[in-house]
Amino acid sequence: ILPLVYNVANEVAVKLFMEGKIKYLDIEKIIKETVEYFKDKNMLNPSLEVILLFKGLVKEKILENYEV
Repeated sequence: ILPLVYNVANEVAVKLFMEGKIKYLDIEKIIKETVEYFKDKNMLNPSLEVILLFKGLVKEKILENYEV
């Protein structure tokens, strides 16, 4: 699930940057923080339901901390 977490964190961080809500160097910080937060939740072969759940959780976690 960590590749998904990394990818979603990247997408959300870049979107926040493009909207002018964060600085460019915050992208890396957000990705690192998010992967660190979810690292204990890693699993192999998650179901589609779990993937979609995590996609939402990652977005929610980032936006609660960074959306202005």
